[in-house]
Amino acid sequence: MKTAKLIISTLGVVGIFLIAFLVAAAGVAVGQTNGSDSTLTTTVQIPYDFWIVGTRLPAGEYAISPVVDTVVLIRNVKTKAKEQASLMPTGDPVAPGDHKLVFVQHNGQHYLREIWDSNGRQIVTSQLRLFPAGGDKETEVRLVETKGNSADTSKAAQFKSALQ
Repeated sequence: MKTAKLIISTLGVVGIFLIAFLVAAAGVAVGQTNGSDSTLTTTVQIPYDFWIVGTRLPAGEYAISPVVDTVVLIRNVKTKAKEQASLMPTGDPVAPGDHKLVFVQHNGQHYLREIWDSNGRQIVTSQLRLFPAGGDKETEVRLVETKGNSADTSKAAQFKSALQ
């Protein structure tokens, strides 16, 4: 009891509430990024090396998993090379049969620019300053399958049903 009174007198009531808030926020953040089996994964075959943020990823099969609403993890199934992409929704809906990744080929390099899925058309935020120039071209890779389990969250289940 002496210790509790000492802490309250030192930090004050506001300090105690601040600590409680920070502990709760950390718990929520950990819960959002856990590697549980309920995470929905879409796979895609990317036929060329490409860049996300400052990371070069090799061609191959990739698993795309949502981390939070506006962040996805893109991981090479064989090499385990990975990178997170922050997304900015455009508000443009995407038809169920038109789910894909959009790349911009700039100076001979492919850059992931957009993800089209049940959440609509989303732009990779690291590519916002990269505007296609005269010699640049866009390429598309279709999202092919979805894996998940019966414990999918409602958002993941919605994402899954739209991809099928």
